[in-house]
Amino acid sequence: MAGPSSVAHTLQSPEQVVRNMDRLRHEEMPSWNGIAALRNLIDDTQPEVQQRVVEAGAAASIIATMQAWPDHAGIQVCGAGTLVRVAEVDADARRAVLEAGGLFELAAAVERLSRPEHLDTDGELLGKHIVHKSNFARDCLLKVAGKRTDLHNRKHIDAAIAGGLDPSLFGKLDPKVRAPRWARPSLPSLASPRLASPCQACPLSLCRTTLPIGTEHAPLPARSAACVADTRPDGAEGARQLSEKEGAQGPAGGARGTQIAPRKPVASDDL
Repeated sequence: MAGPSSVAHTLQSPEQVVRNMDRLRHEEMPSWNGIAALRNLIDDTQPEVQQRVVEAGAAASIIATMQAWPDHAGIQVCGAGTLVRVAEVDADARRAVLEAGGLFELAAAVERLSRPEHLDTDGELLGKHIVHKSNFARDCLLKVAGKRTDLHNRKHIDAAIAGGLDPSLFGKLDPKVRAPRWARPSLPSLASPRLASPCQACPLSLCRTTLPIGTEHAPLPARSAACVADTRPDGAEGARQLSEKEGAQGPAGGARGTQIAPRKPVASDDL
């Protein structure tokens, strides 16, 4: 429901969302859904709608909700991402996030999401992204804080460090830490449910014939059309070698040009 043409603010105003979050802060679903609603209300919506979200006190309400649910990974991740969206509205919105204690809360989210109970899905692939909740919260911290080399940002960053935050949180994360924990196994194409199995009959040892999933592999003749068409890894060279061997041995493995006559059926009277 987000976007420039969103009508979410006509269904439920930002002020009402914030009031509900404050009133039902210790209820899981209202808290989680409230943060998600604020995200929809501020994510690429019209500027006047974004200003209403900021002026309604979204930053302070999100931070209070994250503090009320420190062990809820979903609320921590959703809250961190929505704080970034609030801070990106304009300079005044970013100042509101900083004055509400946004840097301290995002640093706390990094520590909370680093606990062992939240590492079950970290390192897994989700589409083209790698799941790592703690790293995501740290990225949100860096986006809200801004570059430390900027004089306008150095003041609140130094104040946060003086308040007890680890200075290393404001440095770039080593790309090696973002490596996936495991590689997603290759899956067969959705267009054809077939898996590749080695062809033990192929003398080139390059062939990979295909079989339906769940069936046993039956070696195909080395000169089969499937073997030539699916030769790996060098299809052209493999097909050429196979063509030369076929020309030397013939289609049935004997002398070139030899043909095998079909067997004549035996009548019951001849027995």
